[in-house]
Amino acid sequence: MRKRFQLGDQLLMKDTLAIVIPAYKARFFGLTLNSIASQTCHEFHVYIGDDASPEDLASIVRQYESRFPITYFRFEENVGSTDLTRHWMRCIELAYEHDWIWLFSDDDMMSCNAIEEFYKHQRNNEAAEIFRYSVQIIDANENVIKESHDTDDVLTSHRFILNKWRGKLNSFAVEYAFRASKFREVGGFEKFDLAWNSDDATWIKMGRPGGIAKIQTAHVRWRSSDINISRDNSLPICLRKISSNLAFMRFSCNYFAYLPFAWQILLHIWMLAWFLANLKVYSKANKSLKSQEFIRIATGISLHKLLFPLAWCYYSLKRVK
Repeated sequence: MRKRFQLGDQLLMKDTLAIVIPAYKARFFGLTLNSIASQTCHEFHVYIGDDASPEDLASIVRQYESRFPITYFRFEENVGSTDLTRHWMRCIELAYEHDWIWLFSDDDMMSCNAIEEFYKHQRNNEAAEIFRYSVQIIDANENVIKESHDTDDVLTSHRFILNKWRGKLNSFAVEYAFRASKFREVGGFEKFDLAWNSDDATWIKMGRPGGIAKIQTAHVRWRSSDINISRDNSLPICLRKISSNLAFMRFSCNYFAYLPFAWQILLHIWMLAWFLANLKVYSKANKSLKSQEFIRIATGISLHKLLFPLAWCYYSLKRVK
């Protein structure tokens, strides 16, 4: 049975930020909603898309009915397990009346000033189409493991992905708030298996030409726990991640073809370095397979065929310099 109910006594406004939560897991869901209830600014509306969860998410939602406006919808079919970007999209469609969307999650948290700082930054940078928050990585017990330290107020799309490939910044889907019209203009989320890199590919598209603006004064608390797909390095999942990484590399090569030659070479070098670094992580988690075997099983590509374009990039860059 599908359930849809709207809670709270505040009026839904077109220019109010919509916080969209594709929900499935109950374990940390209450902590997520509590962080939203603790906001210093309550000019927002929360939309929760229950992905046919076997857990009783509705009872958790009802505990917050007097604290902020919520629209809860339970989908009849579980989609996230096979096509996560499709589930993200149908959840965002619940908030179709809003100009601004913040795609959040059912286990992460936000600082108490996150909404207030969004509006401040949006007023001061009205041309921006997408904002990203600072990030704290936390464990299952809310202990901070790591914090982001990138200080650029605005990043171009190519600088953004270069910094990620170089390990200069972390990027998680929940740290981005974006203009709905721009999201529709770029065609929504780029589709990769497991939605692996789908968010970053989408931010790249949305960040052109105006860049990705940073909210330095508030943060998202992204949870690293045993229920994250990010932590799942089992062999079947690793092979699917490798496939999605390669798809993302193909997307990036095509998308950034407009850049000057030297920039394309630089991106290619760090893109391949990023791919090989991830490959090392996956092979370490599955010690029965070496890196070469990982590549061969996932793609049919031998290691020397990947190293050749890396060497070509290196010598081409030297020639440009």
